[in-house]
Amino acid sequence: MTCHPHSVNSERFRALRTNLLFAQRTQGIQSVLITSSVLSEGKSFVTVNLATVLAQTNKKVLLVDADLRKTTLHTILNLENEEGLTSYYYNKR
Repeated sequence: MTCHPHSVNSERFRALRTNLLFAQRTQGIQSVLITSSVLSEGKSFVTVNLATVLAQTNKKVLLVDADLRKTTLHTILNLENEEGLTSYYYNKR
C-alpha cells in the first residue's frame, strides 16, 4: 500500500511534505488531519505515505487511526491491534 520510493506518487508526497514543512515554519502548523466522509477515497494511503516521507526527514510522526468502525492502519503497518482508541481513552480516565 505504500509507494515505491522512486515512483511519481512518492515524488508527489515529498512535494506535499515540503509544502507542509514550509507552512509549519511560516504559519506554525503542528498537526495534520486526513479525513473524508466517503469510504475508499485513499485516506489510509495518503496517511501512511505522508507519515513515511515526514519520518524520512527525522520528524516525529504520530499516526492515530480514529476510524472507529474499520481500522486499517495497523494492518497496513503490520502491527497488532490490541486496544482500540475508545478503549484506550476510557481506560486512561
